[in-house]
Amino acid sequence: MNNPRRAYKKTQVEAQAAASSSVELIRMLHGKLMEEIDKMAFHIEEKNHSMKSACAQKSMDILIALDSSLDLSSGDELINNLHRIYEFAISKIYQASRNNDIEEINQLKPIIQDIKDGWDGLSA
Repeated sequence: MNNPRRAYKKTQVEAQAAASSSVELIRMLHGKLMEEIDKMAFHIEEKNHSMKSACAQKSMDILIALDSSLDLSSGDELINNLHRIYEFAISKIYQASRNNDIEEINQLKPIIQDIKDGWDGLSA
């Protein structure tokens, strides 16, 4: 990596992830997802298309990682519902990025926040 600050941040995140339990890691990912969604909305408003696209990609990558951690073979209704929500969120982020539509983000944020709050409640 050419950027020492980026390398340090990446190492810091990797170290935190290695030391975290699976619940803490999922909480961390949901927190990062909310950050990226907020940044994406900001960049849509500012018409900064390259940064908006980068935030959209990071958001979708996080959602894909969260979705891939689900055991869909369990048949658990909660897991299946999370899977559908993650797919829905990926679609909303894609649409918001493609159309530079802040309303798509505004519809998605409370849904993701509710899920994040649920995970945060597990550690309380």
